[in-house]
Amino acid sequence: MKAIIFLLLSGATALGVWLVQRSVAAIREARDGAHAREQELLLQAGSSGAGYVLPAPDGMRRSSLDAFAELLLHEERAVHGLLKTAVPEYEILVNVDSRKLLGQDASLTPHLLDFVVCSKDFRPLAVIALDWPHDPNAAIRSRTLTDLANRGLKIAHWRVEQLPERVAVRGWLLDRLVPGERRFAA
Repeated sequence: MKAIIFLLLSGATALGVWLVQRSVAAIREARDGAHAREQELLLQAGSSGAGYVLPAPDGMRRSSLDAFAELLLHEERAVHGLLKTAVPEYEILVNVDSRKLLGQDASLTPHLLDFVVCSKDFRPLAVIALDWPHDPNAAIRSRTLTDLANRGLKIAHWRVEQLPERVAVRGWLLDRLVPGERRFAA
């Protein structure tokens, strides 16, 4: 009788372990699938723009609008989509003149900042600089970003070929205790 009870308990334990392993595997698959879907969504958002097509202004044919060059590169659209999904409660500005944040100081060479994250009242909170390979303006940008970090803005450097995950971006932007510069190792 004790042997039968022992076998039943052993079988129930083995079944429980197997069910836990299956549950962990299912959770891992769901998480990986969600991450893949998120990456696909970001790529689609980056490649198709905002998903909403503005109607052509009166008197302007659609074909004449199509003749304009795209305002953002593919990588920049992906970053914009990432920021909009990570922190939808903030405003995302693209290609902002550094003089708007630093003032008209004559000693500074103007530089375009890739992304500026602002509160709803357009007060700047953070600057995201895209690190492009072989950037000829790296020295100018470095001085500008150092000045911005010294004024209390958060600064992040993202490599265009390896963007951070949405959760890391949201955590960094919402952490009010970490001003200054950070390089994301995505």
